[in-house]
Amino acid sequence: MYSAKIDLIKNKAGGLVLIQLSNNNIELSDSLEDETGNKIQRGYFIYSDEKDQTLWRCQFAPPKSGKYNIIIFAEEKMLQIKPLNGVLQNGSTVHFRCRIPSAQEVNITVDDN
Repeated sequence: MYSAKIDLIKNKAGGLVLIQLSNNNIELSDSLEDETGNKIQRGYFIYSDEKDQTLWRCQFAPPKSGKYNIIIFAEEKMLQIKPLNGVLQNGSTVHFRCRIPSAQEVNITVDDN
């Protein structure tokens, strides 16, 4: 987890943080809070670059100027081992095999079931 305090300048719409990772096995997520610790909903967006999956763009647009906390989380991506391709047939039994680093509980949903 990485956390930074920012002071959004008056009359500026938001900010951008670029993060370059050493490989594409890491997935980032983020959060934005005001200086009193209240989470700002829909005030941030994080995504990996379309051409370079190791470059992440974290955009922040709080509702007003002031002091904010940016919190960026990093975790290893899930590795699906089996099945790698194919179509799931209705009524058939398919066994999934995956590796999820540090997971203590997992819920896999297929077609909302």
